[in-house]
Amino acid sequence: MELKSSNQKRCEICIEFKSSKEMFVNKDRCAHSICTDCIVKHIIARVEDNVAEIRCPYWFTCKQILDPHTCRQIIPKTLFVKWCDVLCNLAIQPNKKSYCPNKKCLELVINECGGIVKRSECPKCKQLYCFQCNLQWPECNNCERIEENDQIFKELAVSKKWVKCPTCDYHVERISGCRHMSCSKKLEVNLLKFITSEKSTNMKSIFIHECLICKHSKSSKNMFKNKKRCAHSICKDCIVKHILIKVEDAVAEIKCPNWPACKQLLNPHTCQKIIPKLLFEKWCDLLCELALQPYERSYCPNKRCSELIINECGGTVKKSKCPKCKELYCFLCNVPWPRCNNCQELENDKKFFKLAVSKKWVKCPSCSYYVERINGCRHMICRCGTDFCYKCGRKCFMSSCNCMERDEEEQGGMLQRQARQANGRWHQLVLKLYSALSLR
Repeated sequence: MELKSSNQKRCEICIEFKSSKEMFVNKDRCAHSICTDCIVKHIIARVEDNVAEIRCPYWFTCKQILDPHTCRQIIPKTLFVKWCDVLCNLAIQPNKKSYCPNKKCLELVINECGGIVKRSECPKCKQLYCFQCNLQWPECNNCERIEENDQIFKELAVSKKWVKCPTCDYHVERISGCRHMSCSKKLEVNLLKFITSEKSTNMKSIFIHECLICKHSKSSKNMFKNKKRCAHSICKDCIVKHILIKVEDAVAEIKCPNWPACKQLLNPHTCQKIIPKLLFEKWCDLLCELALQPYERSYCPNKRCSELIINECGGTVKKSKCPKCKELYCFLCNVPWPRCNNCQELENDKKFFKLAVSKKWVKCPSCSYYVERINGCRHMICRCGTDFCYKCGRKCFMSSCNCMERDEEEQGGMLQRQARQANGRWHQLVLKLYSALSLR
């Protein structure tokens, strides 16, 4: 596997290595390692859901909001305009804004003065319309009726003690149970969105799940299921990217992307339906190579065949027959059988190596040629010009080697011992002669 350069960083969403220029920086807010492509996809998904205050994709640990001015340089212009519209809608209360009913205009009109406004003039097309019911002024007959109905509904809500939802301003009535309420407006919007987009009445396809990798809300059809292994909520797009990265790194046993907590392996047969055919075949090749590591193997030398052949019986195999194209070839040197001349050379090399060991020949440390010493000292000069020691096989510096110096020291010590022994014997002889002379 190739090592990544130091100026590259791994995105925490798509798990790919990107250069510093391709990484997003949320200035003065957070410093999570996320690439610009993932940020753009995250903003598109949130703006489509009419979310104005978009958080960092790493939201489960980071609660910082993305800066629109920082993101303006990397997102399309139309997306930025749409995001600004959503922010404006959030800033302006629903009862203080209106749109011109003229289809050629549709200008946003804001009630900055306060109070109840009925007759209004569009500042762009100068057309008169009713600010309350959003109709042209001569056609407006519903304002009084709407005000009466609103008043009756408010009185009923007060009498029944209904409570407004703080997000959507819908009134909620509690029939029984505890005081914890879950408003149905948000779920209704999401359900309608999936019903209209997928045109399905099956409730299983309508349920919404959040992917642990990209943090996008997706339907059950778009989520991956690792059958009988683990049940982590990961979408199919993230699983395909994860498998692609691992196969490119020559990893055969691919674990679940939630690997710090989950050590389960992905099932190739389950993933076969969602990944491309070429990617699946490459993954299968890696799995085969992992399974065949203990065995000897070779490939047919025929370029039109290239069949994988395995030595399942063990032992040394030379002449072999391809089971697919029926051609004979040498299993050891992977050459067609009539052209095979390398096997005999390999046998000769083995015999020569045994002879070198028995004769105690030494290799030159530079050219690796064997050298035999007939007589003389251990300092050898190879025909390539290298000086080396015949005992240890290392290069000699200034015609000397460490093992030679040790031998000289050992030899000097031995001579000293021999001299001491000789002196001792001479001293004993002198004493014997002196004793013999004294007796006479």
